[in-house]
Amino acid sequence: MAAIVIGIAVPAAAEDDEPLYRFRSGQWSGEAHANADTGAFAYCAVKADYRGGTTLSFGISRGNELFLGLRNAEWRLRKSSTFAVELMVDDRSFGHFEGQALDEDLALVVFGDDAALLEELRRGRRLIVRTVRTDLVYELTGTYRALGRLGDCVEEARALTDGRRDPFSDPDRAPAEEAVEMPATPTQPPPPPDPALDEAGKRFFITTVIEKAGYDGVEFLAGDDPERIPQAELTWHVRGLIGFALRTSTGGATPGEAMSSALALFGGSCAGDFASAARGGRAAGGYRVKEGYAICRSDDGSLSFHMLGLYRDSEVLYITHVAGNGNGQVALDLTSGMEGALFDLLNDR
Repeated sequence: MAAIVIGIAVPAAAEDDEPLYRFRSGQWSGEAHANADTGAFAYCAVKADYRGGTTLSFGISRGNELFLGLRNAEWRLRKSSTFAVELMVDDRSFGHFEGQALDEDLALVVFGDDAALLEELRRGRRLIVRTVRTDLVYELTGTYRALGRLGDCVEEARALTDGRRDPFSDPDRAPAEEAVEMPATPTQPPPPPDPALDEAGKRFFITTVIEKAGYDGVEFLAGDDPERIPQAELTWHVRGLIGFALRTSTGGATPGEAMSSALALFGGSCAGDFASAARGGRAAGGYRVKEGYAICRSDDGSLSFHMLGLYRDSEVLYITHVAGNGNGQVALDLTSGMEGALFDLLNDR
């Protein structure tokens, strides 16, 4: 653990430490860091502030060791002291670990190379750090997307720093002394689940994606339900949100135009300010998955539309969740989780 402690302690204490780059994912802010002496990749970390003054951090080191950081300006820890903690995600224990006080207000727990735990932290809803004195409880809001981005950061920062240290080698070329076995024939990804199925197949597809994102309790609306959206292929309720699936031609429509069409499904238009954005998509199983949002601020309230688009050829399937005031964060977290779930599902992961 010593190498991790040295790598983390310096940027934690030094205000002038300059990261390789920064990124954001919802409420989480992230940074990539290099070793100040060698220039090699050191670690990536994401952090978020919680009520009570605690900043919760997750990170992955150069050696793929997952670690947890807790910082609170009101704490008075004994620097360099060690302590025992039990880590629990959604009331499931993942074992007992030794932590260390890096400073009087900063504690670090290293878990090692633990991909299973990282996945539980992505999909879980609540983290409990149990000490001899108390339970420290943190809601894992937005971690599916943030910790996925953390994994990407490790690969990106490693490639960035390795390129700086050795700008002449081809990073995709194996060393001459290593034997690299290539498959006789290239493997093709399995065919993606086709949303153009019968009613039962469509429901299974939507339910699978939502549950894979860590949410359950999907209730589909019958054809004669007054809340069902006539133009949509399916309409459902989940976690207080209205969800619907709509298939249409891409037609070169912008995300804002697509959201305006979604607004029209509810029998109205945006009377006030309108904002929309979309995140660049990822290729998956013959599709391209894009995430977007739109917010309509009208005179009598606000509706936010959180959309995933599955693009293939000239057709797009929009999977949208509509949130009113008070549950926009739920829709944002669900959409972020579904983006990763769809990517994994379409690539048969």
